[in-house]
Amino acid sequence: MQDDRDDLDSRSIPMSGLLALLIGFGMLLAYFKFVDRMDQWSLTQRQTYFAVGVVSGLWGLRQLLVGYSSRGGRRPLGRGSRHRRHFPRPGLVYLLIMIVMFVGAAIGHSNMLMLVFGLMAGPFILNGWATFSMLKRIRVTRRMPAHAMAGEPFSVDITVENHKRLLSSWLMTVRDRIANERERLNAQILFARVPCRGQHTGHYQLRLMQRGLYHFGPILLTTRFPFGLVERGLLFDVADEILVYPRVGRLSSSWKRQNLTGSELSQRQQQRRGAFDDEFHRIREFRRGDNPRAIHWRTSARHNQLMVCEYRPSRDRDLLLLVDLWQPTDPRDVDVDHVELAVSLAATICVEHLRENRDSQVSLLVAGRRYESWDSLAGPASIDPLLKALATVEGDARSQSERLLEAAQARRSASVRTIMVTTRSRIDGSLDEVFNGKNGNHDGGSTAELQLIEARERTVAEFFELQ
Repeated sequence: MQDDRDDLDSRSIPMSGLLALLIGFGMLLAYFKFVDRMDQWSLTQRQTYFAVGVVSGLWGLRQLLVGYSSRGGRRPLGRGSRHRRHFPRPGLVYLLIMIVMFVGAAIGHSNMLMLVFGLMAGPFILNGWATFSMLKRIRVTRRMPAHAMAGEPFSVDITVENHKRLLSSWLMTVRDRIANERERLNAQILFARVPCRGQHTGHYQLRLMQRGLYHFGPILLTTRFPFGLVERGLLFDVADEILVYPRVGRLSSSWKRQNLTGSELSQRQQQRRGAFDDEFHRIREFRRGDNPRAIHWRTSARHNQLMVCEYRPSRDRDLLLLVDLWQPTDPRDVDVDHVELAVSLAATICVEHLRENRDSQVSLLVAGRRYESWDSLAGPASIDPLLKALATVEGDARSQSERLLEAAQARRSASVRTIMVTTRSRIDGSLDEVFNGKNGNHDGGSTAELQLIEARERTVAEFFELQ
């Protein structure tokens, strides 16, 4: 992987601009060098010749300046023609030597220098024809996963297909661009040879550290075969997207014990609805007073005594998770880190609940740049939609935290465990603004059973860690 500052355009010089500059310079040099021959031309011919030389030189200089102003790949790859033509640095030096030979032969009337110039021009022209032939009838495709986890590596496969009948393609470089709103990356794969009527597949490893949506493409295929003097490229508009989920950590045993204790206290206030509505626990011997409907006849026949199915009230409680993604108007890096920590903590709490509980409701409310809600029944099948919902949430200074407290008050119940994860802090006073009435007057009863967690490393270190 390469950073976008190592973009291919920043290491090459536009061929069209350089040729135009050299043509204009040569025409002006000939205009002043062979003045005696110019006298035979009419005034209109001399002026036209001089104007063409000046315009060609200025246009070539402009192309070179535009190319250098877009260093680091800031220019969109998809703009203009699909074909790319560049002089790499070795080709540029080679071309300058050719120009010196030609100018020396023209000024000194040396046939030997002109012969050397002709010998050097042959490989240069051959290299241009070879690079053009390598890229004919080539197709490039990409294969990648639809989503990934932040910080975990995954592979992207690039397939190059050569549809030419007789000619193989040699030494081709595929460059892929990966970008989101905050970073840009470049990946490169070298294909040594793709046989005629065949294909080769290469891959690169990618580890994306930021959650959110990443865009892939376009793909640029380049070659300098065989001499490395001329580089040609072909742009393929192959666009893909990948959604990067937030990092999921691990909750400690102290957190789980706290959750179990809260469930025990909550279950004492609930009435048992019936034997078959509760969770199955075990099969035991029949005792006086047991419900005859609970007898398990197949097991009783096998043990030659009455056996009953024992049930116990379910320990699973509904979960209401409130996520307050507040950040200052001009956030610093530490503020962005607090938002990411809050999202990862919320994702971990929900994933743990979805994996370890059944027949309970999970509600997620997020107040950030947008107010979003997500509800589902507990179970492993709900993990993927949950992570998708948390992948694109963002912090904002206008976080609607009062709506979160109103939702907590409306859904308050003994069977609902309410947790609020916030990026605000009591130290800077931003948390007190929410509960002391600046964003709304909330009575103490509405938040009496609310478990409040500040998204700070020192606060969550005792029960949460990122994997």
